[in-house]
Amino acid sequence: MVTGRTVHAEGESFGLQVGQPEPRKIGPDGPVPDGWRHVRSGRLSSGHIEHQRAGSAVLAGGTLDHREGEDGMNNGERSTLDEILERGSLRMPIEFLDHPDTGAPPEMYRNAETGEPEGVAPRVGAMIAEDLGVELEIIETLWPDQIPALLGGEVDLLPKHTLLPQRALQLEFVAGRLMQIRITCQVPAGRAAGGLRSMYRDGLRIGVWHGSSNKDVAERFFPDATIVEASDPTGLLLGGSVDAIVGDAVTRRYLELNPELALLREPDGSLVILSTEYNKVSIRPGDPRFLNWLNSWYDYRDAQGHIEELCETWWESFMADRD
Repeated sequence: MVTGRTVHAEGESFGLQVGQPEPRKIGPDGPVPDGWRHVRSGRLSSGHIEHQRAGSAVLAGGTLDHREGEDGMNNGERSTLDEILERGSLRMPIEFLDHPDTGAPPEMYRNAETGEPEGVAPRVGAMIAEDLGVELEIIETLWPDQIPALLGGEVDLLPKHTLLPQRALQLEFVAGRLMQIRITCQVPAGRAAGGLRSMYRDGLRIGVWHGSSNKDVAERFFPDATIVEASDPTGLLLGGSVDAIVGDAVTRRYLELNPELALLREPDGSLVILSTEYNKVSIRPGDPRFLNWLNSWYDYRDAQGHIEELCETWWESFMADRD
């Protein structure tokens, strides 16, 4: 059994039952798929997800195995896909957020009762691992450290980073998209009807989530502002340390719990959306075998309706940053 490990530098659900013959309604606290269990080991707080399996993994009626020399790599290096199959685990980084009941987006969190990983990122990882016939090993890693962890070979893929042209110079993204992300501005409720023009003033301070690509959006729209990265930008805004937050995935529950904050709108009531983007699975560059498999995996899961159920129906049911 492969043991998990935790990466801490500072102090993103399972619940979706995948691979069933008929589509099911997905809820935030759905059942863990049969044959999966959360394993805790030693000092680990995250552990890893273990897929109990017997014999070879079977995908679409065929046997999935590794044969030496069939890695499909053009540069002579072995594919990460073959390493995953030989290791028996898919290593994936996660920075756990608070439960959606607290207003956090349903990206990556723990079940309040069981402690099991839930949210879009663990569910995507679970589906990939299930179709590979391997364990899902969740490695707790702060968001700013996840791309370096991937490029350094410490993890095998990133489950939901936002596709940006600059980021695609570092990573290779799966063709299919996951959630749609809208970048908006959070401001004190009394200034919410001022529109984008009201943001252009001297001394503007903007908070963004640490390591987020939202920093690039903030710098593009507000080049003269001071950008502050933090693990809790909401706390900075509520405390008066910043004047606004440039962020994404604002939930209805978040606004209910923070009535003193609101999304910035134009005087006519239209929501100010700075950018619309998509989350995707990504890997290290130069691995066509693994990328081709992941593209095939996505097409299969999309055809089954699992991507739409998770990333549109379920995800969108939480969102407030929609006009």
